[in-house]
Amino acid sequence: MLDPAVTKVGIDAPFGWPTEFVNAVHDYSESEEWPDTEQRLLVLRETDRQVREQTGRVPLSVTTDKIAYTAIRCARLLTELRQSGASVDRSGGGRVVEVYPAAALIQWGMSPIGYKGRNLKASARRRSLLETVVAETQDCLELSTEDVATCEAGDHHLDALLAALVARAVEKGHSVRVPAEHLERARREGWIQVPERGSLNVLC
Repeated sequence: MLDPAVTKVGIDAPFGWPTEFVNAVHDYSESEEWPDTEQRLLVLRETDRQVREQTGRVPLSVTTDKIAYTAIRCARLLTELRQSGASVDRSGGGRVVEVYPAAALIQWGMSPIGYKGRNLKASARRRSLLETVVAETQDCLELSTEDVATCEAGDHHLDALLAALVARAVEKGHSVRVPAEHLERARREGWIQVPERGSLNVLC
C-alpha cells in the first residue's frame, strides 16, 4: 500500500460507523441515557442506504453484524497508513477506497449469488465470474494460471481481485460520485465506492 507506484487500493471493509450511532454511544456513556434516535440511523450508514438504492443489495451493518470486527481492524490499518504519510480520505479521495464486491458485480452485470463458500458449486460460480471479468478486461488485466486457480479456490481471493478493479474504476473516473450533500458525512462514516454500470470493459 505504501509503494509509490500504487495509486489506489480497494479495501473490502467499512471505513467508519453511522454518525448517529457514534453520537448515541457517546451520549449514553456520558449521561447513562440512550438518545431517542431513529433505529435505522443507528444500523446503516448513509453509504449503505445509497448502495441499497443503487443495487438492491444491503451491505452488512457495521453496528449489528460480525463485520464490526473487520471495521475495527480496518480502523487500525487506516490509522497506520495515515501515520506513515499515506493520504487517507474515508470518502474515497485518498489512496484507499472502501469497496463492496457484491455491489460491484451487480453494477457490472453479474449476479453475486452463489460464489461464496468452498463447495464445488461455489467454485464453479467463481470460475464463471472470472471468465467474464477476464474477457471484459483482457486489454489490461493479466492473470496467470495460478492467479485464476487461486481465485477459483476461495471467495476472499476473488473479492481481492474485484476490490482492485473497483479501485481502478475510481482512479479512471468510472465510479458513482459521492453526492455533495453527503460528502462531510462520508468523510466521517466512510463511503462505498460503487463502479458505474457497465464500466468493467472501460477500465483499461
